Amino acid sequence: MITFNGGPMDGEDVDDFFFPFDEIHIGEPESDLVYVYSRNEETMNYDYDGEFPSSDIEYEEDEDEE
Repeated sequence: MITFNGGPMDGEDVDDFFFPFDEIHIGEPESDLVYVYSRNEETMNYDYDGEFPSSDIEYEEDEDEE
């Protein structure tokens, strides 16, 4: 089973929906902080990168939407 390593989600299983992504962002509803996890290519688990303000996270625009 694929799991999160470190941070607030440490030891929890990663839902299959998230597996194809290289990076997972998890936010708390009452907070402007986002927990960032990156996939470890060797173990296939997701390692904790840190906690960042959501305003610092840049998302790529989906070019297919018009």
